[in-house]
Amino acid sequence: MEIYKFGGASLSTAASVRAMGKILETIGTSRPLVVVVSAMGKVTNQLELLLQAAMGGQGWPEAAMQALREFHMAMAHELLGRGDEGLLRTAALLESLERTLRALPKEDYDMSYDRVVPYGELLSSTIVAAYLKTLLPAVEWVDIRGSLRTNNEHRNALVDEALSSGMVQQTFSRGAGTLYVTQGFIASTAQGTTTTLGREGSDYTAALLGAMLKADAVTIWKDVAGFLSADPKLFPRAVFLPHLPYREALEMSYSGAKVVHPKAVKPMQNAGIPLYVRSFETPEALGTRIGDGAEATVQLHDLIAVREGQVLLSVGQRDLSFASEEAMSRVFSVLAAHRIAVNLLQQSAVSISLCVTRDSTRLPRAIDALGEENFVTYNEDLVLLTVRHCSSRLRLVLSNVSEVLVRQETRHTVQVVLSNAAWTQEVYPAMLSAIGFRACWRRRTE
Repeated sequence: MEIYKFGGASLSTAASVRAMGKILETIGTSRPLVVVVSAMGKVTNQLELLLQAAMGGQGWPEAAMQALREFHMAMAHELLGRGDEGLLRTAALLESLERTLRALPKEDYDMSYDRVVPYGELLSSTIVAAYLKTLLPAVEWVDIRGSLRTNNEHRNALVDEALSSGMVQQTFSRGAGTLYVTQGFIASTAQGTTTTLGREGSDYTAALLGAMLKADAVTIWKDVAGFLSADPKLFPRAVFLPHLPYREALEMSYSGAKVVHPKAVKPMQNAGIPLYVRSFETPEALGTRIGDGAEATVQLHDLIAVREGQVLLSVGQRDLSFASEEAMSRVFSVLAAHRIAVNLLQQSAVSISLCVTRDSTRLPRAIDALGEENFVTYNEDLVLLTVRHCSSRLRLVLSNVSEVLVRQETRHTVQVVLSNAAWTQEVYPAMLSAIGFRACWRRRTE
């Protein structure tokens, strides 16, 4: 068995869905295959805006709802024949979405989020499954909420892997000849309440299913050739990485590389299953293999990750006693309670600096809670730049940056937090000028 995951970019147009269909037709159904899909295109963003409008008391967002409705119905009509059951199911889901939006309570944003945003995956999987049924003999649509069980934490639920494993194995048990289509990102509690696994959580779903089903491999299909040494949109000459160890993939993903969700790596490593990143635009290419082994000992200089939308919190106690373990523990307890992940940490004798990702709903509440016992200041619109295996040329560039808010350097990694203006006007041009992004292969010596 194999697990294939297709993200929003590979489902953004009817042409891209047809390209996915050709990939699956080529593979055939000689062995079982589970296809995990995200919401189409930028639908998750649209649903988040719809949710905010519906809860904001600003009137019903008719134009936005109509745009979402027209997009999905146009996609369904282009891919499916007249009278196809998939058309009826798509229309019914859109009607259900509108009813849900109109009936939302105004108090609990996180719970409302998990009632609304999963419609993106439900709509996508419904259309994709209906289309694949026109190409392949045995296609089964599966509601993953019946098999993946989580706690009651909304927007970032914790999967009960022990309970879910048996249910997943039972659901996907038909053997060769069956192609399953299911949703990423969503799950449910034991009571049947829909939950979500965190933004970009479809990679995580695919990895969990791969581990639970003891799959031969998990493949994530992207609009890039595989894992590259940097974002090719920023660094056009970024170097393709044919092999990457689990640890390196996790480090880069956590630092902001958007190729694979960081939570997707651990289930693969635990199960010893290779994770492939391949391009749906060039399916004949093998892409990047993430996994341990002799071939994964080759690395590159200057693996670059850029994480935008960062906020730097500076927290200090009024009596200058911040160095105590108790004070640190209270800070992290507040962050954990508001589900704020820390991307970088730096401590002094009287304060602690925390780089976190901007969250318009949770972060303001966390700042208010921290301010009950501490002085709290913060800077917004920041960039966290991470360079793994940093070359001497880039170390020199980063050491000369004039407006760095935080700088950390370890044996393998250099990280800086700086303003968006400093990144775009100073650091980014200097990096391009210094290296032109011609990274050189080297052997690991440690």
